Amino acid sequence: MAVRTNVVVITYNALSYTKATIGSLFSKTHNEFNLTVIDNGSTPDTLEYLDSLRTTEFCKKITIVKNGINTGVGCAYNKGQQVSFFDEVEFTAFCNNDLYFSSDWLAKLEKRMDDNQTVAILSPLRPSAKVRYDGSISTRDKLKELPDTDDWKVELESYTGLPVEHFDRFTNKVLQANRDGDIELISFPDSLSTCVCLTRNSVFKKIDRFADPIFTGYGGEDIDMSWTVMSLGYECAVDHGVYVHHFRGKSLKSNNMKRQELLKRSNKALYAKWENAIQDFVATKRSQGVDIEAQIENGQSNEYWLLFELNQDKKFLKDVERV
Repeated sequence: MAVRTNVVVITYNALSYTKATIGSLFSKTHNEFNLTVIDNGSTPDTLEYLDSLRTTEFCKKITIVKNGINTGVGCAYNKGQQVSFFDEVEFTAFCNNDLYFSSDWLAKLEKRMDDNQTVAILSPLRPSAKVRYDGSISTRDKLKELPDTDDWKVELESYTGLPVEHFDRFTNKVLQANRDGDIELISFPDSLSTCVCLTRNSVFKKIDRFADPIFTGYGGEDIDMSWTVMSLGYECAVDHGVYVHHFRGKSLKSNNMKRQELLKRSNKALYAKWENAIQDFVATKRSQGVDIEAQIENGQSNEYWLLFELNQDKKFLKDVERV
């Protein structure tokens, strides 16, 4: 069977978590794939590890691109996207370097894409405010309870309450807690995170890139791409039948980058690009009798969380003409 997916992993130090990501990718992926690693200026220990990688039974080809400097996530993803185009594979799986995969995650996502031809970006469940850990707490809130450690194994076992070798038992527990339908379609102004996602290359060939170059630092590129895909008539979705663990922000943490400052910068670029669409959305909701100010200023709604964040940096609500 021909390789259908190029798995693109963006690395930037955090060697322990990079090893966990690629190690679990090799052990938990049981259908054929190519691996492309785009390194954003890591230190020699990480580069030495990447140089040591060899193809395995299911990993048929490895491409390693060393940028030498931190070009930002979007630029790195674009390089990985070009490798996918060159190799003429059907899908690209974009991945951060702080993940732990569940068994057959890729085959399941590919099958879901086969069954939903209008979906251009598909994400698995991962720790977030939307995904339940159990009946009483979200997966993101559970992460907040964990001890501060740089040991991925200790962190994962503290999170799941199980030895690493029983990770799939935990995965099944999360899937049962989040059976809200097999697939969840996302609508504007919500978006998907691209910390781990599967994308359809036939759609991205029309765009000729994954990320808009205006997002040069951290954040914004995934939201922009979600909105771009939806504006072209395609769909973004979450697969409730697949869970991939995301340790969240390990490269960011290990390099002492100021996350909030970077997000403010990307939020300004995002609002500047999508100002008309956002204002039209707000005006439409007002015309439907929705108290949009309360929804956005509260910040608790899954649908409006992003507008809440954008409104912190620019009080765009006051710019929208009342109807």
